[in-house]
Amino acid sequence: VIKKEFGVRCNLNRATLLYVYHIGSRYDATYTLKFLRKAVLAIGLTGNETLYFYHQCLNEFKAKQSNWTKAEFEHTLIKVWSKIADKGLKAITKKAQIKAKKDEEYLQFIAPTEQALIEMSNAI
Repeated sequence: VIKKEFGVRCNLNRATLLYVYHIGSRYDATYTLKFLRKAVLAIGLTGNETLYFYHQCLNEFKAKQSNWTKAEFEHTLIKVWSKIADKGLKAITKKAQIKAKKDEEYLQFIAPTEQALIEMSNAI
């Protein structure tokens, strides 16, 4: 699925994508794939959607050769996935809220709520 959907068009490494897809699919494979399409490929984004900020933030950090560690990228991805799974696409609205802090409790995936699933289904 990862190779077919993302190929080489990705700003995250394949291991991170596989990790997110594998863990996320335990809860909801369709939701996880749609999330990754939006976050990684920026498919279906509108100017005010949460994942627009997430995608832009990661691109900006990559372009500036940020000093983020691999773990910080992965924890940030997990944080965003978890918050959106819990509260829907509007869970994060500012770039300043994106990077995972060491004391945050978003380092585990949570199952998407019904509201989040509906939002994601309607988004693509």
